[in-house]
Amino acid sequence: MASAMVANERVYVAVGKDAEQSKSTLEWALNTFDGHFRILHVHRPGPTQPSGTSAGSQELEMENMHKILDAYINICSQAQVYAEKRFLENRDIGKGIVELVEQHAITKLVMGAAADIHYYESMTELKSAKAMFVDLHAHPSCQIWFVCGGRVIRKREGDLNTIDMDVMPLSSSLSPYSAEPNSRLPRTPSTGSSEVDDDLLMVTYERGEPSRTTFTLSSSRQDDAHHFPPYSSQGTVWNSEIYSHFEKAMVEAENARREAFQELMRRMQECESDIIEANRRERAFENLYKEEMRRRRELEVIYAEERESHEMVNKQKEEAILIFMDHRKSLENQVSASNQIINELNGRIAASEGVLEICKKEIHDLQAERDDAVRLMEELRKNRPSASSSNSQDFLSQFSFLEIQIATKNFDPSMNIGEDGCWSTFKGFLRHTHVAVKKMGTDSPCDPSWFQRELDIMTNLRHPNIVTLIGVCHEARALIYEHMPNGSLEDLLMYHEDKTPLPYQSRIRIASQICSALIFLHTNHPHFFVHGDLRLANIMLDANFVAKLCGLGNGPSQYRTNLEPADFPHLDPHYLSTGEMSAKSDVYSFGVLLLQLLTGRVALDDFASEIRDAVNGENMSYMATLLDPLAGEWPVTPTADLVRLALRCCNMDPSDRPDLGSQVWSMLKEMLADSHAEVGPSDHRSYPEEGNDPPDDFLCPISRMIMQEPAVAADGHTYEKEALISWFSTGSNISPKTNLPLPHLDLIPNYTFRSFIQEWLQTHPHQFSVS
Repeated sequence: MASAMVANERVYVAVGKDAEQSKSTLEWALNTFDGHFRILHVHRPGPTQPSGTSAGSQELEMENMHKILDAYINICSQAQVYAEKRFLENRDIGKGIVELVEQHAITKLVMGAAADIHYYESMTELKSAKAMFVDLHAHPSCQIWFVCGGRVIRKREGDLNTIDMDVMPLSSSLSPYSAEPNSRLPRTPSTGSSEVDDDLLMVTYERGEPSRTTFTLSSSRQDDAHHFPPYSSQGTVWNSEIYSHFEKAMVEAENARREAFQELMRRMQECESDIIEANRRERAFENLYKEEMRRRRELEVIYAEERESHEMVNKQKEEAILIFMDHRKSLENQVSASNQIINELNGRIAASEGVLEICKKEIHDLQAERDDAVRLMEELRKNRPSASSSNSQDFLSQFSFLEIQIATKNFDPSMNIGEDGCWSTFKGFLRHTHVAVKKMGTDSPCDPSWFQRELDIMTNLRHPNIVTLIGVCHEARALIYEHMPNGSLEDLLMYHEDKTPLPYQSRIRIASQICSALIFLHTNHPHFFVHGDLRLANIMLDANFVAKLCGLGNGPSQYRTNLEPADFPHLDPHYLSTGEMSAKSDVYSFGVLLLQLLTGRVALDDFASEIRDAVNGENMSYMATLLDPLAGEWPVTPTADLVRLALRCCNMDPSDRPDLGSQVWSMLKEMLADSHAEVGPSDHRSYPEEGNDPPDDFLCPISRMIMQEPAVAADGHTYEKEALISWFSTGSNISPKTNLPLPHLDLIPNYTFRSFIQEWLQTHPHQFSVS
């Protein structure tokens, strides 16, 4: 038989353990509804504690919960609204709210749709998993208002058709002594507060068949009608006087029943008040008992300490008496006795020193074990992927340690392409893509948080002139970047004997690309970034000699305090002396970079002062001798302006340095346009990105159009994703390139190739465009 439940017309407000988060929801309910309120709360018990501390921990949790609920009751009291607490324990808050709805037959419920910080003006959908669970599983008769930021986000109407409207007779539902054994009677639940006022509504709704303990009004009157005989077969009728007496008796009986019900309600309210007062007194006595027990424990501790001190004094007194008696007995042999005492004391001191050394060694070992445990715990905590960045890392490919090993030939030294402090960089071939694997050594002395910091930063950055992070391997503490086949700008400037020198047009283009990347970092929203370590080694060149910044996330802060400023000429002297890093620090490093591109020298030393003297003395002929002759013939006037700009960037006072966006970029953009106009067709042979025709690799083998979303198929070739999906939709599993069956139809996004295409399109905006 399905159980019957009492329909409850009071307003119930579900609140959390943070009063600030649920305050707006409660205030909305107080401003919207009248009458009595019930504060609903689901207490999530803490983790299982050791047996010795479980009771104390649970008691503390319950005290904290009551303090939180009392804060909500105070809010209602300030609004002059009567409210009571209703709560239960459940590890699942959503299920706990649904269970409270069932227990108290709630028909009006107000709860949060999401945390207030997630509110926005056009919000119409539920964001909280608890709210969605309650919306889905609460009884259909319960009308729910979902509130966020003081506004109703969604209202779920209650289905009154699910309630069977019955009148519960006093004899069966209100009398605690005459009800049947299976009838549902008012009772005090485990929440510690009376539910009499919640259960005395005379309307019940039932789940399934009606209960045998409830009787409808119509059936009661029909039973009363059985006391009157029907019309006789002879057609006689009841006497009107007898009927009027009967009707009067029925009215009096109804009035008596109503008075009895009102009296019962009054007595039950008095009982509830008595119960509440008794509970209050019980809690007060409990608090007094706890305070008395606490004081007793304190006194016991003090007594034990005093007793121990007294015993020690007595013991010392007894020892002093014995020594005094020994001295009296040994007056004749005072010298020998004194020597014996000295020897004994020396032995004790030696023994104590031995024990002290053992204790010191044990303390040292324990401290070492503690430090190792703390360091291991901190390393594990920092190496764990951050929840705050998990959403932004969803698009990153996750690689296993085995894949990294295979791609780098088990980190073969021949695959190593660079070492930078705590990092080792290996080239590899991973999922049909050439990559650079930047790995932090397992025994590296560097802070493991640098790995997570660089991962978080690079995950949120996407720019044509910043190296692209393809994926990550947390097991190996490795970051997988796109491969830069032409190495760093430092390698090109330092070892240009076996390489084609960079013409001045390409140097201006590289400077403008790095300037664009820095402006992007300095104006990025919502996270503002300062590179902090801009130097030639952190500027990589791809296959088309497009410059890309790397080395973000682990700036020079780790070595600022232990190296001299002369060791880092590219760093801002103001930062090295004060430790204050700002966007102007990158401007200084960019000025050094411009001077290195202009002169072709990696180490400037005092060379910058020579350039400054030449510019200040307007000795253009001497300044021309300081420029890199391998770059070709520099234009005199624009180059002089560029040198002056670089020197301004290197000013010692950060406030005197120019702005990258409004001053530096405009000059570089103008020089870049002039250099493109002056360069001839023969000058483009070393740098294919200067051509007008797109490389054939940029075209999809199927559509022969520039790829927007390149993806690698099982045959190892790159295609346009949509074109390949259309190819597969025809039912064909044959490779468009090899005409061989594909082992599977999975596609892997080729972010590196997409970056190349985007970079090429940026340099050819008039010939091609991607929608």
